[in-house]
Amino acid sequence: MKYIDAHIHLNMKAKDPVRDLVENLRQAGCSGAVLILNSDAEKECFFEHCDELPDSGLVWHIGMLVDLDSPHKNETDYFSVLKRNFLPYSVKLHSRISRLSIGDIPAILSQIRNMEQLFENIIVDGFYYGSRIENCISLELVIAAARAFPEKTVVYSHSGGIHILETLVHLRDLPNIVYDFSLSCNYLRNTSVYPDFVQILRFNKTKVMFGSDHPDFSIPSALKTTGEMADDAGLSSSERESLFCGNAMKYYSFRQMGSVRK
Repeated sequence: MKYIDAHIHLNMKAKDPVRDLVENLRQAGCSGAVLILNSDAEKECFFEHCDELPDSGLVWHIGMLVDLDSPHKNETDYFSVLKRNFLPYSVKLHSRISRLSIGDIPAILSQIRNMEQLFENIIVDGFYYGSRIENCISLELVIAAARAFPEKTVVYSHSGGIHILETLVHLRDLPNIVYDFSLSCNYLRNTSVYPDFVQILRFNKTKVMFGSDHPDFSIPSALKTTGEMADDAGLSSSERESLFCGNAMKYYSFRQMGSVRK
């Protein structure tokens, strides 16, 4: 079976984060990944070392954080590099990292609307965590993004975390929202919400993508846990292939990294 990791990060503690990422993907049997760049350090590392990727044989899609402080000059340059090299990319919204509250939603969506509309998807972090409750607005943010950009696919990463049941019932009528199970599949494996992840997978077979959220969890451990969810949801072999690869190919464009022009 082919695998694409639809949500992965650089391990910034590794000696060479880019090479470490390639080795982890290869060892897990993945043919490509959606690489999420949430921080300035991750962005700088990727764009400094992306010349190391052409020989990897892997295909890539880049997801890059946008917040109310964007666009920084460097960030504008980063988007230019992606466009110049025809690398498919999406924008990422993360209310906890960016300290967004309910009142900030119109401003952040307006900022995206004013960007050059060459980005593919809008990725919204959906993992509820921490004591800053005012920034835990993932459900409101993903609904607002889906309504504001009906022509775009909105990827609800982590699928709501502890609020997975609310995800299942509140997002049912928004056809442009899809999901990845990264982080949540492992972090919440032995909790009371596990059956809810099985339930959302059972009724959204064409909308859920495998993701590891490496380095928080290893790719093999995420493959194992997601496979268990697929078993419990009664997925057929073709539906499992969609979960682990086909759905990512459906909702994201991928491209091998060429010789990067900066």
